[in-house]
Amino acid sequence: TGIFYSLDDGEHWSRMRGGLPVAPVYDLKIKDADLVAATHGRSFWILDDITPLREIPIGSRRKTIPLLFTPRSTYRLKLQWAAGVFDGDGKDYSPAFGLAGATYRQKQPDGTNVRRHLDVGENPPGGAIVYYWLESQPESAVELSICDKTGAVIESFSSAETEKPERRLPANPGLNRFVWNLSYRAAKPLDPTLATRDYEPLAQEPKGRGPSAPPGQYDVRISVGGRSATASLLLLKDPRVDTTQSDFDEQFELLQQLTAKRSELRVHVDRIRQMKRQLDDLVDKLPKGVRTAVPSANSIRKKLEIIENVLVDARRESPRDVLRRPAGLDDTLGDLMWCVTMSDTAPTIQTQKVSLDVVRKIDGEIRKLNKLVDGPIATLNTKVEKAGVPAVIA
Repeated sequence: TGIFYSLDDGEHWSRMRGGLPVAPVYDLKIKDADLVAATHGRSFWILDDITPLREIPIGSRRKTIPLLFTPRSTYRLKLQWAAGVFDGDGKDYSPAFGLAGATYRQKQPDGTNVRRHLDVGENPPGGAIVYYWLESQPESAVELSICDKTGAVIESFSSAETEKPERRLPANPGLNRFVWNLSYRAAKPLDPTLATRDYEPLAQEPKGRGPSAPPGQYDVRISVGGRSATASLLLLKDPRVDTTQSDFDEQFELLQQLTAKRSELRVHVDRIRQMKRQLDDLVDKLPKGVRTAVPSANSIRKKLEIIENVLVDARRESPRDVLRRPAGLDDTLGDLMWCVTMSDTAPTIQTQKVSLDVVRKIDGEIRKLNKLVDGPIATLNTKVEKAGVPAVIA
């Protein structure tokens, strides 16, 4: 029962692990780069991507194992639009709207999370699988970069990552595996330390993802301890869709523009919140001789607050609190990006026109902010600096 493998032409055999049940295996098939096992009464089991087995040197005259294995061609797939919408910290009873199945998230010793499937099958990894081999525990960090066809780095990962475990590269002696989710960098998040809340909400802020990489040729580069290697990765479109390459490129271009604009918006929101805090401190520190500047400071703060409330819903108490008040332009951008990326199609004319309108509104609020900085805030700074009070840094 089970599956056994040999690395020396049958002289020694080992049982394959990885959760495979102790059950008769009646058939084995290799489909592209996946090993499929058919068991008696315990369903089908699939070992994703056996590419390393095809590239590791075997035999008595064993050569050096390559640092980086050639990634297999990867399909860019769009699951049902609601897939993962219930991906919370507890037990989830639906992988997507209309689908039944229980899963739960289990935290690993390295800080990463693994989703365990109780009564539903597990999909293959949602991205490109990258395998690399380390002869021993590296003394320096392992660095991995994904580059587009022009050589520009679109994403980078490191084994030294400490803040986001899901972005940390494994660095164990032997074979290591990392899955790139086929996404570019996400929009800059708002600084949570600048948000004012009466309490810490239970709901977590969504992590967000950048635009999906369009089909095409990419390079995977890895470096560690003075060694480096590069391999090509071919990203293919879903064979079930008839979308053209120009459609994919048009969709990607708009998503990149909206992502950049959302990052810009959030930079200015953080800027506003920093200035509001400085104005509050300034009012408290002003000596009696320049207390006449207090009304001016309060007026500036109100104007900053008006701009902030247009850009974001500043009074939102939790990530789920999205219906009580009008959405900010940041929310509008997020919904617009969702409309663009929902399917493998070029943006509609309506989407393009709404995108231009939303970007125009954001640029208008940023101009108001800069005019406020160059005018009233600069005048206020001139007054308070004469009294030895720190100016408002914009």
